[in-house]
Amino acid sequence: MKKMIALTILAGVGGVVYWQKHRDFFKRLDLVLQRQGIEVIQVTEMAAHLLGASEGKKYITDAGTFEIYRFAKDSPIWHTITKTNQFSLEPATCFPVILNGCYMLYASHAAPLITDLFLSL
Repeated sequence: MKKMIALTILAGVGGVVYWQKHRDFFKRLDLVLQRQGIEVIQVTEMAAHLLGASEGKKYITDAGTFEIYRFAKDSPIWHTITKTNQFSLEPATCFPVILNGCYMLYASHAAPLITDLFLSL
C-alpha cells in the first residue's frame, strides 16, 4: 500500500516524496532516465572494488553506454580523481570523468544528455 501511495504522489507532484524516501543514487538515476524516455537495455554490476570504488554499474542505453562508480570520499584514489578529473588504472592510460558528490561518471560513448542527467542528481 505504501508503494502505491508513493507512486500516486510521484505522478501527482513531480516526485518530491519519491526523492525524499529513496535517496539511493542509482534508483534516482533509473527514474530520471525513464522520465527522459531513455531506454535502459542492460545494467551490469561492476567489480568496483578492483578500481577502489565501493559500488559500480555499467548502463547500456539507447543514448549510449556509460559507467558510474561510488567512492569513499576519504579514499586516496578519490582524492587523485578529484584533483585531475581523470581516472587511471595504469599511469599511461587516463580517462576523463565527470564527478558528482562521491560518484564518478565515465561516459565516453554516451550522449551529452547523460552527463547533464548525472550532474542533475
